[in-house]
Amino acid sequence: MKRSSIILSVVGIAAFVAVLVGTYFVGQYLVSNLDQQDSGVTDSDRAKQNSVRGRAGSSDKTDGESSSDVTPEDDKTSVRVWPIYIATMTHLEGTWTEAATNKAYFSKVANQMRYGMDVADEYGAILTFESEKPFAKGSATFKDNVLKEALDRGHGVGTHCDVGPKVDLGTQAIIKEFKDRKDLVDALVGAENNLGCSGGGGKSDWYAGAVGAGFSYLDGTVAFHYMALPQSERPTGWTDDAIQQEFFHDPAPQNESYYYPFLIKALGFSESAAGNLLITNGSIGDVRDLAEIQPLGLDSPDATCGDTCPFTDDDAKAAEAFIRDFVAKDDHSRPGKITFYFPTAAFDKKNEEALRTFFSTMKKLSDEGLVQWASQRQVYDAMMEYYRK
Repeated sequence: MKRSSIILSVVGIAAFVAVLVGTYFVGQYLVSNLDQQDSGVTDSDRAKQNSVRGRAGSSDKTDGESSSDVTPEDDKTSVRVWPIYIATMTHLEGTWTEAATNKAYFSKVANQMRYGMDVADEYGAILTFESEKPFAKGSATFKDNVLKEALDRGHGVGTHCDVGPKVDLGTQAIIKEFKDRKDLVDALVGAENNLGCSGGGGKSDWYAGAVGAGFSYLDGTVAFHYMALPQSERPTGWTDDAIQQEFFHDPAPQNESYYYPFLIKALGFSESAAGNLLITNGSIGDVRDLAEIQPLGLDSPDATCGDTCPFTDDDAKAAEAFIRDFVAKDDHSRPGKITFYFPTAAFDKKNEEALRTFFSTMKKLSDEGLVQWASQRQVYDAMMEYYRK
């Protein structure tokens, strides 16, 4: 072969290789450039997006990208972080017989409720009012549906069941006791908004009574609820006499599940995911007593000042200390709940400073992400979501 032909062949091959290499790098550049143009996201933007991935409620995709094949629900390694709820109870008592017939008596209570809501609303707090027969009857008689008003304002409502604890009623009789109370409140707010009852404990089968009447949850469970259980399922020393004379309003159940709502499917305090009645408590006592009943918790002593305890800023400090300690120990694997009892007497102008201090303290804790306000019904809804997961 002539020298000139060899040289031309070598040059041709080299040129061909150069074209291939050049085409490859140009292609890579164009693909990269189009990638960013199509998504509208710069490298800086991507870095910012990557920094927020993995947070609760965040998506693992950017705008313009297709979804991942694995969703948070499907990803077995993802763990839901559940909040700790703070809620209240205000009972419109069965002993307030005058509320059904005396307009001045009824209006005093209704105005206390409205004052409490007015202050709570300023801080994003949520109250729950639970009515026994007299107040519900008065509301209908005097055409002042403050319970519906509370619901419309974003607060919670329910029934209070002051069923006598000492008598063992039959199944149909205890169902009637619960249902008579529920029907009165249903007429004011609608059955769909009245799913829960506070109280109802005693010798009778309160599980059958609540479920038979159409309730979905019980809050405010106390020692009286143990009276329907055999001695083997009660705390040591909790005989009927001891409960009635000493422990009557002590927390029930007497273990840490007191602060973690759970479903039951039979009388007692055994959790069942297949249950149809939620036990939801977590009360740490009357908000006016918190500074006096130290340490707060399952073993809190009774307040020596009783109903005469002053409502002060110290009560808010005690609540804050309890919450911070509780949150530090909680693993957020299921919803937790802390409840404060607000008697209507606490909603008084003379307590304005203490009320504002309490609600502002809770707002601070909420803003820090430690707790979340909820009505008793909203806690129930959260627990139903928990069990569905």
